[in-house]
Amino acid sequence: MVIDDLNAIAEKERAARKKIVIRCCMAAGCMSSNSEGVKKNLEQAVKDAGLSDEVEVRGVGCMKLCCEGPLVGVDPEGALYEKITPEDVVDLVNTIKGGKTKLKRGDLNHPFFKKQLSIVLANSGQIDPNALRPTSPPTAIRHCTMSFAK
Repeated sequence: MVIDDLNAIAEKERAARKKIVIRCCMAAGCMSSNSEGVKKNLEQAVKDAGLSDEVEVRGVGCMKLCCEGPLVGVDPEGALYEKITPEDVVDLVNTIKGGKTKLKRGDLNHPFFKKQLSIVLANSGQIDPNALRPTSPPTAIRHCTMSFAK
């Protein structure tokens, strides 16, 4: 196999990709909140909406904000939906066709996501790890908490 063969394979794979990918978190935290049911209903809602040629539903690993799960991301839009239930998915799929929704959207500019990205980049050597050290008192950041019944 030569480089031209590999380039041809890569091009074929890129051409086969669908325009829109709906990512459903299938990690433990989201699974405990029924992300499996969400993914199953997403697949059916995409099919029912006649979007199977354009939209791929993909189960993915941890999307990092477990306390807000199940999480569902829509690319290339870059939307992140939080606390999605199997009953919410038709509404979510309708947004792909231009519809509006009142589903809870995550803020990808939230400091939580910025910090996670910084840690990944530092660990990969793409930024200086010292850049992660705070230079001023921390600002208010929403923390995920769980409460247990007594």
